[in-house]
Amino acid sequence: MGKVQWRSYMQYTAQSTAVRALFFTIGRLKDGQLSEGEYPTVVVFMAFSIEAYLNTLGSRHISFWDEIERLPWRKKVHILHQVAGAQAKWDKGSLQFAAKVFQIRDQLAHGKPERVSSEWQPGTPDGSHRSHYPELKPSLHSVLTSDWLLESADKFRVLMTYLGDLFGHHESDH
Repeated sequence: MGKVQWRSYMQYTAQSTAVRALFFTIGRLKDGQLSEGEYPTVVVFMAFSIEAYLNTLGSRHISFWDEIERLPWRKKVHILHQVAGAQAKWDKGSLQFAAKVFQIRDQLAHGKPERVSSEWQPGTPDGSHRSHYPELKPSLHSVLTSDWLLESADKFRVLMTYLGDLFGHHESDH
């Protein structure tokens, strides 16, 4: 009889890496350590995590997932709902939140230049006025506030739980 052998293993999922990075970033935001310039990373890691979980669910429950994995995220959600015997409701709740996350992600990834201007100021600009210049921000930054991101962390958890529930997976699955 041969030697008895064993080895340890771990079931790795791509979303586990993205979710971990997301919640480290959220933790830094809660602690006041995340600069406003880093706020977009929260949305990017949310989108990565959502799509990675869609792919995890798809690969587990749809035998031909490798053939459709490159479809847009909305089509993946639709297919997963069909397979689970559910109807995707895009106009409220978790899927509406997912749409907002991907809208922002798409603005970051595919955005066009945006000219941002202040109101007209009297006088002539010179170096002495520099400290009085208004802070100019693109329209995207009106959405990406600390409050919105912190609220999004809970909405993200609810969304991921909702997706797992389609197939009877526990909240801890994502």
